[in-house]
Amino acid sequence: FFKNRKIVKLLKLLTYIVRFLFVKLTMSKVLCPTPSAFRSCLQISVKQSIADNIPLFLLFTGEKVSTTGKSWCPDCVKSEPIIFSALESLAEKHILMECIVKRDEYKGNPDYEYRKIPDISLTCVPTLMYWRDGKCVVARLNDSQCQQEDIVKNFIKNIYL
Repeated sequence: FFKNRKIVKLLKLLTYIVRFLFVKLTMSKVLCPTPSAFRSCLQISVKQSIADNIPLFLLFTGEKVSTTGKSWCPDCVKSEPIIFSALESLAEKHILMECIVKRDEYKGNPDYEYRKIPDISLTCVPTLMYWRDGKCVVARLNDSQCQQEDIVKNFIKNIYL
């Protein structure tokens, strides 16, 4: 029995390592910490996306609260595991640019920078977008859609069709 436990633990560890390496090989992640860094983060991401001919996803999500490690946004807390799981399961290479939205700058502020950028026009968090050739394609999911696993999976799957 003891040996079987060790084997099970070893198999779990190997599975985790393989999954980690698989995700590292298929998903490049770019963190955009503020709207002021958006243009430079986007430029880097678009350049890589075009050079490698791979999809670019943008996720606008609430900033993590330091005391809890979770987002201030309850919809983001529900959506992130669904989105990350769907993206991590892709066998195809892709880029995820995660754009952090700070509550105090965003809530009730019609002049918030992500609201004013025409290709983004952010209305809610989370928002998941697909970009191609440096522009937002008409594909985007809003806060309620991001919480539905089947919608997220179909959204991502349709990009590869």
